[in-house]
Amino acid sequence: MPIVKLQSEPLESLISPTGTTIVDFYADWCGPCKMIAKSLHEISEEMQITVVKVNTDDFPELTERSLVTSLPTLFIYKDGVMVEKFAGAIPKAALLKKI
Repeated sequence: MPIVKLQSEPLESLISPTGTTIVDFYADWCGPCKMIAKSLHEISEEMQITVVKVNTDDFPELTERSLVTSLPTLFIYKDGVMVEKFAGAIPKAALLKKI
């Protein structure tokens, strides 16, 4: 599945009502965000999961509304419902367990 970068559309419109979607709040300057990016790319291809990337520098109001206080922060949605929220770069194996 694709990795989609949030542009101007509402975030909710990119969260799939069926299946799994991962929303990744990140910043270009964030080292841990870069570390987890490769794992997210691999998971999106291997498991057919959509990853929505939200650049916190481009969307500060959304970041604040979502209560994101550290980077990276990932939200995992299953069938349109958030089931997990966590912060920090974790190894791919640990990420897979959360999915």
